[in-house]
Amino acid sequence: MVILVIRHGETEANILDVHEGRADFELTQKGHRQAAAMARYVAAIKNEEQGKGHGRLLTEYATNIVIDRGYKEVTLWCVVNNKKARNLYDSLGFKEVFVEAFAEKKTI
Repeated sequence: MVILVIRHGETEANILDVHEGRADFELTQKGHRQAAAMARYVAAIKNEEQGKGHGRLLTEYATNIVIDRGYKEVTLWCVVNNKKARNLYDSLGFKEVFVEAFAEKKTI
């Protein structure tokens, strides 16, 4: 079994050594290449491992690490229409605080 923990590709903030948890920075050209490569890799993963509880186990483990380090809350972002993920997070006690709509940027 392979567990992927995926973060975004390189951003300008990474280059500037900025650590802002909620700030938006554009991906660099390298970041776009990294994201495209990861998308191709993830798309090739077989679905036979889905639904076996790996996501639940990983989410519980990560949450416990955060709690053990003394944090009082955990923030989790999820794609709104990902019903399977939403059901999982709901079953683990996560509560919807707000829904943020993201739109793809287009240059005209």
